[in-house]
Amino acid sequence: MAGKLEQLKVDKDGNIHSVDSEIKKNKKTADKIINKSSQKNTTENLIPGTPEHKTQRWKDYEANKGDNSNWTYDRWSKQYDTIINSFTTYL
Repeated sequence: MAGKLEQLKVDKDGNIHSVDSEIKKNKKTADKIINKSSQKNTTENLIPGTPEHKTQRWKDYEANKGDNSNWTYDRWSKQYDTIINSFTTYL
């Protein structure tokens, strides 16, 4: 029984890499870009200040928060409301 042949590639430093691992890494990157794009489109289609917009923005925050952004929902919600109220005041 023959085994699967793996395609290999040599980089500029002479290191050998599996082509399969490169494809998987590139697919993960592409998936992240697609997911971020679809999140933006979802948020952009909603009207700021509506409960649906606020819910989607919270989901976006949760999905994208880094180590520096660990606000609770209550803290985040107060900031969201402040921004929305400030924005609508100047319209």
